[in-house]
Amino acid sequence: MKKNIFLIAFTSVILLLVATACNKEEDDAATVPICDGSSPTYNNTAKAIVDANCISCHGTGSYKGDFTSYSKLETYLTNNTFNNRVVTLQDMPQSGALSDADLNKLQCWVENGYPEN
Repeated sequence: MKKNIFLIAFTSVILLLVATACNKEEDDAATVPICDGSSPTYNNTAKAIVDANCISCHGTGSYKGDFTSYSKLETYLTNNTFNNRVVTLQDMPQSGALSDADLNKLQCWVENGYPEN
């Protein structure tokens, strides 16, 4: 009898862990950014997003990359690192995910070739 109760309890815990893990994966799934057809530029849109979310780690002279100006960010744009980490993988910024609205604006910026002005 004790073995049956243990087996039922153990099975229940395992099922609960599996169910929780599946829900966690769904909750953590990245939002797929969608461009609304707008034409944001670095100066009128992206700079504010970068300044608010990236500069704390990517400030002046940072060994992680200096995102304080378009010219300093440009290397990460041309080698696709910025798009990959921020828009596609959404594992940056480390402080937390960007809003869907900001991701969509950045997606438009990416699709338009990262214009500065």
